[in-house]
Amino acid sequence: MKSYKIFFLLAMIAVVLIGFSPNSLAEEQKEEKRVIGFKFGIGYYALLNDDRFDGSSNNFSLIIPIDAGLSAAVYHESGNITGKQDGKTISSDLTIYELRVSKELATSKNLSASVFLGAGNGEIESGDFHDSSLVADIGAELSVLKNIRGTAEASLSVNLLYRYFNISPVADVLTDDIDDLGGFVLGLNLSVLF
Repeated sequence: MKSYKIFFLLAMIAVVLIGFSPNSLAEEQKEEKRVIGFKFGIGYYALLNDDRFDGSSNNFSLIIPIDAGLSAAVYHESGNITGKQDGKTISSDLTIYELRVSKELATSKNLSASVFLGAGNGEIESGDFHDSSLVADIGAELSVLKNIRGTAEASLSVNLLYRYFNISPVADVLTDDIDDLGGFVLGLNLSVLF
């Protein structure tokens, strides 16, 4: 794991824990309506139909709470998929743009679980090759640390999603081209709502 990813992980945990004190645990915290938020994180990408390739990504979301437990988000992801075959290494840049809807299923003071759906556009670029296609995600998210202070709420969460991303062949230098970028993404995210 690269040092910037370790730093990023530690920074996310620190942001959630800032202000977390025994006094704040004892206080009765009233639920306040959040009006906007953001989420950023990292993810590991495993292709479902092609075990030669995997990758990593960074993501950012602008979150707009709609109702209690229901929110919409504008999602952006940027990453890289790399793999080898017959001594050849292929590296492709990946960019995802989505609109997402999330519904909270269960919540407590420090934990929450939700499901989400996303749909949008995905782009892949490798050398002279560039293509885009429909991308759709369905997933679940578990907030493992949550801190509420005043009108702000911060949480650290893990998510697992399945991604549909069928695209024309990405590389023609391989014996078998990559033509299905569908797979699973395991992510770690920090979100802050105001």
